[in-house]
Amino acid sequence: MNPSVSAVSPAASLPPVAPHVVAAAVEDLTPRLRKKLDAAVERCAELPVTADGRVLSVGWGEDAVVALTPGPSGVVSDPGGVVCSCLLAPRCLHRAAVLSACPVAAADTAAGSEGGPDDTAGSDVTAGPGPAPVDALAPGSATASPADREADTPGR
Repeated sequence: MNPSVSAVSPAASLPPVAPHVVAAAVEDLTPRLRKKLDAAVERCAELPVTADGRVLSVGWGEDAVVALTPGPSGVVSDPGGVVCSCLLAPRCLHRAAVLSACPVAAADTAAGSEGGPDDTAGSDVTAGPGPAPVDALAPGSATASPADREADTPGR
């Protein structure tokens, strides 16, 4: 074992993740994989977590390892900070399950020191922490833009 790599207790050591990163990973799953998400999140509690510097790795067996790289504040606020080694990545169950098992970062922490001061200008940072419901992100939902709703209207 590499001396710089250390074993960490499962799940309890996972870094906080920005809500939008979790929501995007879950949204990218196929319907078949979404049905398996709850069981995969439960399995995360039993998986080994190792640390190598700032990178935390969750081993899913020989074929898949999810690597999380938190930013300077300790929060994973960029989807590129979570990488899976499996063939389905980045739209894989491993990545979405690990992100879902992570604690959700407070909105001010996730938006604050990771980006510049202008990154949160004009955004609703006062919303409570927690991932957005998947249905709220679907095209044609109440949060879809007027152009998206027009495109979904038959006869136009």
